[in-house]
Amino acid sequence: MKKFILILTMLNLVIQVSAQVTGKVVDGKQSPIPYVSCVLLSIPDSTFVSGTVTNMDGYFELPVQQGHYIIQFSYLGYKTTELECTNGDLGIVTLKEDAVALQEVVVEGELPLVKMENNRLTYNTRAILNRKIVSNAHDLIRELPSVMSLDGNSLSVVGATSTTICISGKLSQLDMNHLTDYLKSLPADEVEKVEVIYNAPPQWHVKGSVINVVMKKKKNYTLNGQVQGSWSNQHENSFDFGGTVITSTPKWDFDLMYKYADLRNISRTETDGIHTIGNILYEISSIAENFSKENRHSIYTNIGYKFNDNTSLSLSYNGLISPQKNSELYSLNTMFSDANSINKGNNNLHNLALAYTSQKGISAGVEYMNYTDAGTQDMEILNDGSFQQTFSYWRKQSIDKARAYFDMSHTLKNNWILNYGANYNYVSNYNEQENTDIQNGGENDYAKASEVNEHTAIAYIGFQKSFFNGKLSFNASLSGELYKINDYKKNALLPNAEITFVPSNKHIFQLSYNTLRTYPTYWQRQDFTSYSDEYTVYMGNPLLKPARTSNVNLTYVLKSKYIFQASYYRVNDFFIEQSYQMPNELKLLYKSFNIDYTSNLTFTSIIPVNIGKWFSSNLVLSAYNERYKSNDWYGYKYDRSKWTGMVMANNSFTISQKPKISANLMLFYRTPTIQGIWDLESNWGANVGIRYSFLKDNAILSLQCNDVFESIYPKTKVRFETQNQDVSQNAYNRNITLSFTYKFKGYKDKGHKEVDTSRFGIQ
Repeated sequence: MKKFILILTMLNLVIQVSAQVTGKVVDGKQSPIPYVSCVLLSIPDSTFVSGTVTNMDGYFELPVQQGHYIIQFSYLGYKTTELECTNGDLGIVTLKEDAVALQEVVVEGELPLVKMENNRLTYNTRAILNRKIVSNAHDLIRELPSVMSLDGNSLSVVGATSTTICISGKLSQLDMNHLTDYLKSLPADEVEKVEVIYNAPPQWHVKGSVINVVMKKKKNYTLNGQVQGSWSNQHENSFDFGGTVITSTPKWDFDLMYKYADLRNISRTETDGIHTIGNILYEISSIAENFSKENRHSIYTNIGYKFNDNTSLSLSYNGLISPQKNSELYSLNTMFSDANSINKGNNNLHNLALAYTSQKGISAGVEYMNYTDAGTQDMEILNDGSFQQTFSYWRKQSIDKARAYFDMSHTLKNNWILNYGANYNYVSNYNEQENTDIQNGGENDYAKASEVNEHTAIAYIGFQKSFFNGKLSFNASLSGELYKINDYKKNALLPNAEITFVPSNKHIFQLSYNTLRTYPTYWQRQDFTSYSDEYTVYMGNPLLKPARTSNVNLTYVLKSKYIFQASYYRVNDFFIEQSYQMPNELKLLYKSFNIDYTSNLTFTSIIPVNIGKWFSSNLVLSAYNERYKSNDWYGYKYDRSKWTGMVMANNSFTISQKPKISANLMLFYRTPTIQGIWDLESNWGANVGIRYSFLKDNAILSLQCNDVFESIYPKTKVRFETQNQDVSQNAYNRNITLSFTYKFKGYKDKGHKEVDTSRFGIQ
């Protein structure tokens, strides 16, 4: 520890104060010019120091050390302009038109779709908005070649083990339902760019890959927003409506989003199995249909104060309130009586976060979240032509989570960058359960209460450096993680490294390696038992351990469009839930276990295709080998692997320019694969939709149908030792949605210038 403190002390002795060069680039009419190249050169040798481009409002910022520089501005059709600078705000920089160049030739080019900025694949959202009808940020992200969405709602990075969505670099503690609501309520033209990071450094406080939605920075008086509503049918009718208001002044920002949803859903699972007990075989078939309904209120609000261009303080609140969340599961079974499971409950999530960023490289924040989930389950079985109640089960889960973090970045001599920081998470999870055994006169009654206290502390240190005028960059860090949950303790060192090589604008290479730890949900670690019928039982496992993932990824980007990847990951102590036909009684058990490991070797090609202005497609080709190994799964051993291929095409057709009408068609096919002891058959799917933009592109009417042929989920087969089952879940998955969005833009003064609930409970 003393050596570590000594090293930090020596490093701080060579730290130099970093500053910023900022400004705004406009044309002769004082209109902002986006995507102007801004290059910082040293004096007197004109050596490249750093570079950037202006945002959609013409603003730019460049980090510099104390000294004298030349900043060069260049853009097609304008004369190159050079200014001497030190640091601070240059104010308004006016570019003059290059009259000779404009008279000589007219150039119509294609905007580069993707480029590498700060070791991140950065997508030009302007190129997408110019070609396609996009109503919100969620639709915009789905159009990115590196992002996959098979069901039209989920978002994941192609080739990544896990994906986290951040907003302007901030990690949200929201569950995916709330985050999806937020993205669908966010106007697409409020997004400046979208970054895809395959290997997030520790200062992001994220595990795995990241989709970072970067919002536009406002430095004037604006009032924008949108209202929207939709009706959908997934064999049951649902609807939602809501709105978003985004306003700013030179010093203040304020965002407000609200959405109400009345959701109805139906699902069906068909199971055929042969259950072996001793030498006797029992053929058991069942059909389970689940009808659910839920009222959901989603709220997001944020207020921010800007001390200057790079120093700000923000306070945000997120709320997800479901006062009525009910479902009824009806099961028909050839061996047992028909059963009816009636579930009633509610859950609430409240999240409050305070964040501070400084131009001196400081980022800090505190966060508090409370999540509660309560409900009852009443089980009835059909006996002599009528339903009789067998048991009544009540549960309540309450989670309090506190988080604090501090990150620091310094620019050292020779443009080395030092990053270090720490974050601490504390979680208190209190769980209560009561079961009343009505069928057996209280023989199996029980009442349980348990409390789980989880502590996670992480500290890290890392370095960044660019060489050869920015063509080669290196980023490495080491994190120390201390984890404690009740009596279980585990410490770990987690390295992270990334090398990016850009020999020219046409070629980008990136090699990354990282390790991370993932944790089971709090509900998985509870000591609980629940039933969906007389045959099927679910149990928690308090002995589940965290899993450790090692991941290496090689990415090549050709001509700012085509992406080719090779990646490999291995997850030790991988936790997985598989069905198990018990050998001593007719019970089908679902319980999570740690297996030795799973691994995956993947090769992926992402190929955008454009034909004129009427057709574009993102083609994804993938081949991967998946392996699962366990030395003790209910006393069995297995080591299984299989090669799988997948092809996906996300197609967009421009039907008409006036009026603006476009259609989309997503197609995918995957060959058979495996998951643990399960064999998954080949599966395929199709999503189709049409969009109409009118009222000067402020209104969008959309009709979308996802999983048209109800074929997106693969059929599952188990033929392992005595385990024998066939499972199908494809029924009732077709979803039709009709939505309307209207964007409004209010006052704009051009003259002024200045939450992981993936681990929470039952969803």
